[in-house]
Amino acid sequence: MRFRYVIPALILLTACGESTMGRFTTPATPTAQPVASQDMTGRWTFSAVSGASCAMNFTSQGAEGSIKPEGGCPGEMYKSRQFIFDASGLIIRDHTAAPLAQLRSAGSNRFEGQAGAQAVSLSR
Repeated sequence: MRFRYVIPALILLTACGESTMGRFTTPATPTAQPVASQDMTGRWTFSAVSGASCAMNFTSQGAEGSIKPEGGCPGEMYKSRQFIFDASGLIIRDHTAAPLAQLRSAGSNRFEGQAGAQAVSLSR
C-alpha cells in the first residue's frame, strides 16, 4: 500500500526536476527603460512651489544638452548648466555634473519633481 503513493510521488518529483533543470528561468526583473527624450530645445519656465520661477534656455543634443538659466532662479538652480534623460527621468545638473533637480514627465511639455527638498516643475 505504501508503494501505491511512493511511485506517483517519485514520478511527480522527477517531472518537476526535469521541467526545471536547464529550462526554468526565474522571471526577469523589470529593467528601467530609458526615458524617451523629447526635444528640449527652447525656453522653459522652472518653478518652485514657493512661487519663485525663472526662465531656462535649453539646447538639446538627443538625450542630453545644455542649459542657460536666466536670472532669479529658485534655490541653487542658477547653477544649472546641463541636463540628461536617463531611466529615472530628466536630471538637471550643474557645471560639475552634480544633480540639482530630478523630474519626471507630467504630460505634454511639463515635468515635475524635486530640487533638493523642494517640489518643482518645468514647463513651456
